[in-house]
Amino acid sequence: MNLRALLRQIRLPRPRQRAVREWWRQRLSAVLLTPLSLWFVFSLAALPSWEYPVMREWVAAPTTAALLLVFLPCLFYHAQAGLQVILEDYLHAEWEQILAAAMVVLFAIMICGSAMFAVLGVCFGFRGVW
Repeated sequence: MNLRALLRQIRLPRPRQRAVREWWRQRLSAVLLTPLSLWFVFSLAALPSWEYPVMREWVAAPTTAALLLVFLPCLFYHAQAGLQVILEDYLHAEWEQILAAAMVVLFAIMICGSAMFAVLGVCFGFRGVW
């Protein structure tokens, strides 16, 4: 038996490959979120107050902005992946699953993009149009 025949026998079907890949991605995002979440909570707790100028100064710090720009996509990806699994479990019609998954992905992209734009705006001193 050659190596290709062996690999063909143990190769997972396409839906399983996708499920395994998504499972690993969700675990990776959870591992990344653990230290980032601890940093976020402890750095917020270390602030003297949560007033607007203090928070703006905190977000404008280069290290904080960089960590927030890593934290936000990981957070929203993890939330989106978790919601997608829940929707696949509880919605039985395929069109409902596709529509709900598209809505969750679109919502996550919009909110994450807005949050990242806000961090960059504070970091670079953008005041807004209002």
